[in-house]
Amino acid sequence: MASVLARGNGTVAWHTFDYRRLVWLRDDLQSHGVTAPMINLTLIVLRGIAAAAADIGLVSQGAAGELKLVRGLSIPHDRPASGRVVKPSDVAALFSICSQDRSSAGARDLAIMHGIYWAGLSNAELAGLQVEDFSAAPAELWIEPARSARRRRVRLTGETAAVFVRWRAARGPHPGGLFLRLGRTGLTASRHTTPFAIANVVRKRAKQAGLAPFGAQDLRRTAIYNLIEAGVSLADVHRRFGFVSHLTLAARYDHRDMTDQRRFLWLTADLPGLTLSVAPSSGCDK
Repeated sequence: MASVLARGNGTVAWHTFDYRRLVWLRDDLQSHGVTAPMINLTLIVLRGIAAAAADIGLVSQGAAGELKLVRGLSIPHDRPASGRVVKPSDVAALFSICSQDRSSAGARDLAIMHGIYWAGLSNAELAGLQVEDFSAAPAELWIEPARSARRRRVRLTGETAAVFVRWRAARGPHPGGLFLRLGRTGLTASRHTTPFAIANVVRKRAKQAGLAPFGAQDLRRTAIYNLIEAGVSLADVHRRFGFVSHLTLAARYDHRDMTDQRRFLWLTADLPGLTLSVAPSSGCDK
């Protein structure tokens, strides 16, 4: 960055760095193919340098404040969601292979599948669950989200509730993570699971079921797709799966006709409860 801003003698005159210079830098980086997120990060860093310089009197507060007026580049939010939508028969085969395993590993992995598909949890959220985050009566989970400060409650019903109750009994009474990794002798209380381990469980079970390469994100995306196709409102899907932005959900996962008036109304409506505070509780039905 200094090489771009440097004068003929190789130094950067930071004290003369102003609004016009920052606009020029933004446009120059864009013309050279630098991505919008990287350009915006550069603007943030340079504004921070100017603010620090103003604090110690090297530049005026007004000059530093002027840099905040330089707008960053917009970042498109319509990139496709990761993962792929898989056939219902593949989802059924994945659940079946876990149900057939009567060991503690089978109980754990079946609960993980239900957690992703029916409860809407991400790998990181499943890995972060503690024993005290699950209650059996009523069956519900308290989720510490991986990407926001919002804590949400997910009610578990039907078979999903029964699966979690069975896993909680098989897991044992010791404190710690709700989902544990397996050692050679079985469950190990000191081995808390990780997001990578959760993803590996799905891949391993898919391979056992004879499916094509199948990951946790495929399962999650399929669940969202099926709910939307079944007519579940985007607001309900948003709450269940813990999206920070309902616009992200609509842009990446809802592939219905963009001219659909119902979707337009949903995107432009003032939706109560969809803020970064405690969200309304969401049910989890199979």
